[in-house]
Amino acid sequence: MSKLAPSRGDRAFGQQGFSLLEMLVALVILALVLAFLPGAFRLARQVWTATAILDRDSSRDAGLDFLETRLAEAMPLFEPGRAGLVNILFSGSPDKLRFVAPSRNGPAGGGLYSYTIELRPRDNQPSLLVVVVAPYFGPQPEGTAPSAAEEQVLADDVRAAEFRYFGRHELRQAPAWQGQWKRTDTLPELVQLNVTRQRPGGTSSRSIITELRLRNAS
Repeated sequence: MSKLAPSRGDRAFGQQGFSLLEMLVALVILALVLAFLPGAFRLARQVWTATAILDRDSSRDAGLDFLETRLAEAMPLFEPGRAGLVNILFSGSPDKLRFVAPSRNGPAGGGLYSYTIELRPRDNQPSLLVVVVAPYFGPQPEGTAPSAAEEQVLADDVRAAEFRYFGRHELRQAPAWQGQWKRTDTLPELVQLNVTRQRPGGTSSRSIITELRLRNAS
């Protein structure tokens, strides 16, 4: 028995596009895709926001990490003072700190630099934690122009900050924490910075304790 070949009309009918079942399957897949799209966009937006917050917080914390690194290398250098005495190049109060430390990549290249860290209040805004950096060339004659200094903001979201100093207030006293470093003959053993910063939705607190590793260097 010979097999009849499909007619031109039959061939045309078989090539006319999707069947009803294929259309239903396509519509179901499209509905599922549309159902998942809002959640996918919301998840992507949350991931983007979280990443932006982490990047911003990391850049803000980098300023405090810079302070900790430089402060750990504070050097026990002395300069002539009044009445023929010499004073150590370190001073500290609750809201201001000054020291000299080496840096391999300072504003003027490698060498010694003077660092002044201070808290600057602002009206109706969080305070600034600022560092002023200037090359240190040793004692300068009177009338000499000061070295060119650079100023950078370490943190611009400070709600409260306080420096504290651990060491012997007097030579024969036991070491203790103090709000101000008054000795002119030695460095403190430790410096602590307690800082509270403004964050989205609230505040966060951090305590940094830095050991002055070079305090006994001659």
